[in-house]
Amino acid sequence: MRKNLLQHPSPLLFPVTVLFAGVCYGQSIERSLVGSGGKLSVKGNIELNYSVGEMAVATLQSSGNGTAFVCTEGFQQKQITDVKEVNIRTAWYSRLRVEAYPNPVRNMLTVYVYDDNFDEYRVDLYDASERLLQQYTLNRNKLEISMQQYPAGFYWLKFFNTRRQKDGTYQNFKPYKIIKVN
Repeated sequence: MRKNLLQHPSPLLFPVTVLFAGVCYGQSIERSLVGSGGKLSVKGNIELNYSVGEMAVATLQSSGNGTAFVCTEGFQQKQITDVKEVNIRTAWYSRLRVEAYPNPVRNMLTVYVYDDNFDEYRVDLYDASERLLQQYTLNRNKLEISMQQYPAGFYWLKFFNTRRQKDGTYQNFKPYKIIKVN
């Protein structure tokens, strides 16, 4: 007859389970900063952060010949990343400039679209859940949108070049975020 472990558990089952769980949990280390001071400063696309009083951390790194023991300054390591700007926009997009003010808006939102070609644009207003609220046609470079009937929240303006949509050279560009306040 086969012995059922759930009805008649072994006295070693619980201690072995706890020991196994403890060993598995002990294999992970959470990256946390234990220091007496520090600061994070952000200006534009440059970020500078430092810490004082952080413990040293030993790590193992694999090199070409094997594994090397490396002692570093802690979890917060120096990192310099070379960022190259990649322009994936079409030529018409790089000439396009959009201004929407006041942002945050209470009543009337004024939108200016500056384009060298003076193309015709469609401007779509979306709510935060990306539901289309209204479509506008922008024949000249200025458009005024009444925001009085909408509740406070986040809205999106999306711009579409109608001429470029017809000839097939159209490409979407980043929506413009609008904040509505009461």
